[in-house]
Amino acid sequence: MTRSLVPEPASTHPDFEDWRRLVQRDLRGADFAQRLVHSRVDGLETWPLYTHGDAPPPRRPPGHAPWIRGRFDHGRWQAWQVVDARDPAQAASLAADELGTGAHGLVIPVDATGARGQGVVLQRAGDLLTLLRGLPLVRTWISLMPGADFLSVGAAFIRAVQLLGVSDADVRGVIGADPVSVLAQTGRLDGGSLALAWLGDLAAWCGARMPGLRVAVADTRAWHEAGASDVDQLALALATAVTYLRAIEGAGASLPVAFGQISFRLRLGPELLQGVAQVRALRGLWGRVAQACGLDGDPSTGAYIHVLPGHRSLTRRDPFMNLLRNTAVAFAGATGGADAVTTLSFDSECAGTHRSRDRMARRLARNTQTILAAESHLDRVADPAGGSYFIERRTTELMKAAWARFQQIEAAKGVIPALESGLVQAWVDAAWSERARRVACRQTLLTGVSAFPDLAESALAESARPGDADPVSPSPPVAAERGMVRLAGPGSGALTDSILTALTRDELGLPLSALTEIISVDAAVVTALPLSTRRLAEPFEAMRDRSDACKAATGSRPAVFLALLGVAAHTRDQARARAGLARTLLATGGLDVVEASWAEQGGAGGLVQAFRDGGCAVVVLCGSDASYRDDGVTLERALRAAGASQVWSVALAGSGGQDSPGAADPASWSDGVLSEACDLVKSLDRIWQEVRP
Repeated sequence: MTRSLVPEPASTHPDFEDWRRLVQRDLRGADFAQRLVHSRVDGLETWPLYTHGDAPPPRRPPGHAPWIRGRFDHGRWQAWQVVDARDPAQAASLAADELGTGAHGLVIPVDATGARGQGVVLQRAGDLLTLLRGLPLVRTWISLMPGADFLSVGAAFIRAVQLLGVSDADVRGVIGADPVSVLAQTGRLDGGSLALAWLGDLAAWCGARMPGLRVAVADTRAWHEAGASDVDQLALALATAVTYLRAIEGAGASLPVAFGQISFRLRLGPELLQGVAQVRALRGLWGRVAQACGLDGDPSTGAYIHVLPGHRSLTRRDPFMNLLRNTAVAFAGATGGADAVTTLSFDSECAGTHRSRDRMARRLARNTQTILAAESHLDRVADPAGGSYFIERRTTELMKAAWARFQQIEAAKGVIPALESGLVQAWVDAAWSERARRVACRQTLLTGVSAFPDLAESALAESARPGDADPVSPSPPVAAERGMVRLAGPGSGALTDSILTALTRDELGLPLSALTEIISVDAAVVTALPLSTRRLAEPFEAMRDRSDACKAATGSRPAVFLALLGVAAHTRDQARARAGLARTLLATGGLDVVEASWAEQGGAGGLVQAFRDGGCAVVVLCGSDASYRDDGVTLERALRAAGASQVWSVALAGSGGQDSPGAADPASWSDGVLSEACDLVKSLDRIWQEVRP
């Protein structure tokens, strides 16, 4: 029978409730919300289906306030790539390579003291000339990460580009002043409230003379890598930016100029759709601040957002998976309408820094964005996710929740007092505890680490990272020993002018760290409990490292004895299925297996003898419900009598070891049950206490 091509009457089209009734029927009594509605760490819920009732269509096209859909009517973004080498000359070579092969801008971590262990060592102002000389600086974006030395590094950068002949109108970049992040990451902010005054002075100077150079950045790295929820990350970024807005206005700049001096570095994980919503929500939140300031509709107030992958989700094990994670972040940034996107090299986390081992890894990182633009054409459309029921709903939810959290921070007198009191740390630690629980229970899977682990994976070839072997010269004498006069106080760019004058007189030989030292005399120091830097994969990677060390020392990895129960074909199949799960779960902790089956060993006696021959201390029983009921307890006692220090069992589904009503419960007689729902990190820690190679 041929199906009619005539459309059915509209009245017969199913609605959401019709769909839900059909789903509820297929669930056969299971709770709809428990099975199909997923709660996130920040409390937001993700439903299986969204309709037009969840989010109205966008009322304004891209390029209009409140800028949720982007500041422009096109989707083009800039690719900024990281240059992280200790030696300035080596960094200059890497920078030229990046700019010559597709990058539009550079992200340069800076170490002004030589003691931070990462970033380009720029101890003297003249070192910036070594780094920048020969680069096409005209309208090339340079984004610095100077840490606590933002004032001296920023002034030295200004003087360097002036000496290199770049006109003020052609300078593009981000100095990267972010004292709030310095406090959050280190627990100490030298200069205290003066640091905000320094930021304001530098921003007022740039706003008046180099408007293409943004001074302040609200970087979410400290919050993201400590485990903050997405809502808290957005709220803290907003509170930080508002703190800088007040400081810049207090330095004498107008509000439009102050808005133009602030940018955001948004760190994202590999959840693509969630990342798109975060970028859009951050723009909407900053637009709401502009509206509260009476600047609604002014394009200069739109959020300038630079998206980077957060290290929290990157892994040292199976590092090539980081290619996919970084691609998801880049895709989210491009689709969400970020102004700039950075893709890290897949092996950068192997050293805990931004640095990559070789040119191939950096090329793959750079070409990821080239492919997204040139082949996927993501730069042809502005806000391609606009109108998506889920994206629109999630953007609204994030904005509402983050604004409420932002108001709590404001009620605590701002982000710095909130850090001093421990309020922020409590929020972040609570979110991290939930994230760690979900990773341990494999509700959040890390491919190559907690899912699909490969004990035989080859380590990346060790090679010197750029500039690692270059010695760091000792710090030069401080400025006071050189007879330098006291600098002017901050305000309306006076301090920046004073530093620039000093740099001219001293021919850029002045130690950068000394500039801040001179003007911070007698300044109060703000302290707070520093936020931890955490990665989701760390518990599993620590066990894998122990396993590798054991193999290197003894020639073999610690092993667990797998005993497969059952004689009949169907029971053997169930035993093999559970053994497969057990091998995967044990491998996530770096544990090998010695395996034997009831059928091949001729019964319980043969299994016990195989256990003795295997030399293992821990046993995992793998069998069907019937095998556990008939033989589990007896075999467990025999294995303990033969020297087993721990006896575990495996369940494929459910909790407490029961796969179906009435099944024997191995949790009542074994040391624990390995399953998809167990706390795997805690279980593996217990097994590691007894295993031996």
